[in-house]
Amino acid sequence: INSLDEINRMGKHPKSYNVRNHKTPKAVSKTKQIFFEMFCAADSKKEYDFIKDCMKIVKV
Repeated sequence: INSLDEINRMGKHPKSYNVRNHKTPKAVSKTKQIFFEMFCAADSKKEYDFIKDCMKIVKV
């Protein structure tokens, strides 16, 4: 995930996205859903950057 556009698309079509390093599709959609909700709630660049750093660590 590199851009807010991707995150927006992901929110609309969570099942069309595949994430590597996860065993079950449920785990994938749950993880992505959480990050998507965090992005929706973030209201500053600092928060976006923090969430992006988290995503790098989690490798979403």
